[in-house]
Amino acid sequence: MGWVSYQTLYKATESIASAINCSLNEIIYTHSGTEANNLAIIGSASSSQNRKKILVSSIEHLSVIFPAERLEKYGFKLIRIPVDGEGVVNLNFLSQHVDKETLLVSIAAVNHEIGAVQDMKAIRDIIRDKDENILIHTDSCDALGKIPLDLKTLDVDLASFSSHKAYGPKGVGALYIREGIKLEPIIYGQLSTQKLWPGIENIPGILGFSEAVEILHENFGEYTSRMTDLRDRLMLNKRYSRRG
Repeated sequence: MGWVSYQTLYKATESIASAINCSLNEIIYTHSGTEANNLAIIGSASSSQNRKKILVSSIEHLSVIFPAERLEKYGFKLIRIPVDGEGVVNLNFLSQHVDKETLLVSIAAVNHEIGAVQDMKAIRDIIRDKDENILIHTDSCDALGKIPLDLKTLDVDLASFSSHKAYGPKGVGALYIREGIKLEPIIYGQLSTQKLWPGIENIPGILGFSEAVEILHENFGEYTSRMTDLRDRLMLNKRYSRRG
């Protein structure tokens, strides 16, 4: 990688890290949110020696569910956490099934289809109270720019992102890996600036991703207010159409 490309990558990562409140070295770039989710799930399992239980919500993206199902063939136990009619996970069920054998819990902060927003603080507290060594992963692809997202406050171990879900270019994803968390690579090849995801980074795509994140971050209040207004108008029109 040339010096100009490296500087561009550094500044773009600096911008993204600032928006989600993490360190630059805690961000790994992939080519999609799907790849980021796979790295989080399979990379965690590959680095585990004793823990063999994984919990995911029943409405997770398939890029979380399919890797978790694949791990069942290698001796892992997969438990799906049920949700209510609004798509909110059952916290009592979570509390009953998290234990010392649990490796990972993966719950999307915002659902990719119905937009259900989870109480990540309550989820985190339940898991941390049971065992602080359990990894917490959240698919944040649909949370970025939609809800306040501060990774230090959220206190999760892994978080996945997708550029195009934040109105950036396609072909770029990212995985936040909290400092001290160990994952195993799931693909191998020529190392670039990233040991966990070899190959050449998509510098133009990452730059576009950082610009999109910066715009969303700076205009968060205006953007979320507009989304809320559009949602309310949609619901109002649906009510009127039912009466008609």
